[in-house]
Amino acid sequence: MKLTVKLEQWPLKVPFRITGYTWEFLDVVLVTLDQDGKVGRGEAAGVYYKNDKPEGMVRQIEAVRKAIESGLTREAAQNCCPLVAHAMRSTARCGILRQNSPDGRCGSWPGSNSRIPC
Repeated sequence: MKLTVKLEQWPLKVPFRITGYTWEFLDVVLVTLDQDGKVGRGEAAGVYYKNDKPEGMVRQIEAVRKAIESGLTREAAQNCCPLVAHAMRSTARCGILRQNSPDGRCGSWPGSNSRIPC
């Protein structure tokens, strides 16, 4: 499995404002997993008030690159690295789920038979 991680800036159509903050773009980390022609993707922007930034997520993803490229399972992705930020785990897990899904969708809500897009 090949892991690609990159940072991008996504412009917003209109500025997003909340108390004391204004964003005109989002910094995001993009994760792509590719194996045998099947591609899974995930993205995350972090949480500003927890100082959870994409640059830090990239470092954390790179720290577990070997495990991911070795074929990390869904279960292991949910439990690997308890100190790793939730956004990083979600991003990488979404890429793993999409990569393993025949229809490119992440899975289903608990208790639901419907499949949800990631």
